[in-house]
Amino acid sequence: MALAERSVKMAITYESVRTHLLPIYILGVDINKVQEPVDRPNGYPSYQLSLCVDGSGIFIDENNKEHVISKGDLFFFSPNTPHRYKAVTDEWKLPYIVFTGQASGNIVDYLEFGKSFVLKNIDEDDYNKISAMFNRIYSAYFSDIELRYARTSSMLYSLLVLIAETRRSKAKIQDELSMQLAPAMNYIRRHTHEDISVDDLAKIVGVSSGRLSVLFKQAFGLTPAQAVRKYKLEQAKHLMDSRPDMKVKEISERCGFSSVSYFVTAFKKEFGISPTDYKNNFSNAFFW
Repeated sequence: MALAERSVKMAITYESVRTHLLPIYILGVDINKVQEPVDRPNGYPSYQLSLCVDGSGIFIDENNKEHVISKGDLFFFSPNTPHRYKAVTDEWKLPYIVFTGQASGNIVDYLEFGKSFVLKNIDEDDYNKISAMFNRIYSAYFSDIELRYARTSSMLYSLLVLIAETRRSKAKIQDELSMQLAPAMNYIRRHTHEDISVDDLAKIVGVSSGRLSVLFKQAFGLTPAQAVRKYKLEQAKHLMDSRPDMKVKEISERCGFSSVSYFVTAFKKEFGISPTDYKNNFSNAFFW
């Protein structure tokens, strides 16, 4: 009997039929999930948390906003909230927890999760804590310990509080950093087609190059050079979606890359697919 089949049989016990008495409880959890495409125009009937541990993909929320989800990113959605997501790399490992319960709505509202959210660039310490809690919940859920559903309910509540604290802490830091780095980000947007140096950005912000690197790491989890490259690549992808007639060489030049070969290498490293393959298979119709 396969491990998954044994796990399901283990979970279907007398205790499981009483889970509805808990204020919040888990319906399903998987820490080894390799994500297939999902398209839910009417949403899903339960709450879901998904944590990216490898690869990358795209999550599109109820407002049709596209989010790149890479390792260290997390997304959440509430019941009946339209959404779509699909891998960009060959394998997108996306552990998830599905939950519900008579108090789940109140808990989610209290923590201000809303209909959906994306939490990006979680710092290493918080990511390790969240990932470890996913693993502990999975182990407890498929164990034979007494009252495992009550225990995983408690663990889930702690995980939700940790995520809420991480969001608030990150939002506060982000607000402060956004104000300080706004001149640099505006410069990047206005000069995407040019070669942008770290020294130029440091002068605009009024700090040393070293201090600028620290600020960018705190704000985006990237060095200034990486942030510039990422923005240029996002703009390149946007051009492929909006201008499918443009050649890869023209897009590369429009986004300020020094050569087409460098652009192709950087694009594939960022999105797990070459510009040509993206144009042929995903641009202007990423979801079916």
